[in-house]
Amino acid sequence: MKTKFMLIISILLLVVASILLWKGSNNEIITALLMISMILNLIRGFVNLWNERKLK
Repeated sequence: MKTKFMLIISILLLVVASILLWKGSNNEIITALLMISMILNLIRGFVNLWNERKLK
């Protein structure tokens, strides 16, 4: 459940960053949103690896 929630948040952040980039808004905000999205994806990946390891 937590990984699905993180995936949804990550996708929403990417969509918001894309819209802001399209409008030409402040690049610092866009960079922060993209970095948060990438960090969430990394955390989700590590959680998936940990769960696969625990199942074996």
